[in-house]
Amino acid sequence: MLKYSRLVVILCLLTFPSCCFTSTRMIESESRSAYLSFKPEVKEAKIFMYGEFIDFTHKYNANPQVLEISPGRHTLKVIDNNGIVVFDQDIYIDSGQLRIINLAIGNPL
Repeated sequence: MLKYSRLVVILCLLTFPSCCFTSTRMIESESRSAYLSFKPEVKEAKIFMYGEFIDFTHKYNANPQVLEISPGRHTLKVIDNNGIVVFDQDIYIDSGQLRIINLAIGNPL
C-alpha cells in the first residue's frame, strides 16, 4: 500500500508542472498579436484593412483599448466622417508591437 501511495504522489507531482506549461503556452500565443491605436481621437472615422471596414477609430485610442491584429504587413486606410482619407499606407507591425497611427486630421492626404 505504501508503494502505491508513493506512486500516486509521484504521478501528481509529474502532472502538476504540465498544467503550468499549458498556461505559459497560451501567454506565448497571445503575444503573437500586434496592436494599433489611433491619434487624435476622431469620432466616426472608419478603419479599413484591405478595403474591408473594420471599426471606428475612436474605440482604439490606447486608453485603454487597442485594435488587435496579426503581425506582418497590412494595407490600412482611415476615412473621416466627411469621406476624406486621413491615412492610407501599407504598414508593417511586429509581434507584440503597439503602433500608434497619427491621423492627418485637417490635412487630408
